[in-house]
Amino acid sequence: MEMLRPKLVTLTIAALISFGVVRSHAQVVPYDPGLNELAQTLGSVHYLTNLCTEEKSNRWRDEMADLLATERPDPVRRSRLVASFNRGYRSFASVYVSVLDISCKRCPARQKLIGN
Repeated sequence: MEMLRPKLVTLTIAALISFGVVRSHAQVVPYDPGLNELAQTLGSVHYLTNLCTEEKSNRWRDEMADLLATERPDPVRRSRLVASFNRGYRSFASVYVSVLDISCKRCPARQKLIGN
């Protein structure tokens, strides 16, 4: 029994390491670059909508939530999409702090999303 214990411990550790390696890989989806760009644009437009309008809205955040619900990504992929949304939000928040900083109608992120 004493001889089997080190082998059993080694096999257990190897199995745990293998399981951890397999679980750490995210789903790979061919359209992820475009989806991450969309998430970033949604974050930007969410920020700008609330900056440029009197009525605060969660429309674009809700669109992002719907996108996540539709995609049902694994945790790693989900965190990448959420990080893209937040990056878009923060990047515009760091540049545009008031409506006077931009023409809200001509905002590049808004135009890109709605096609104007």
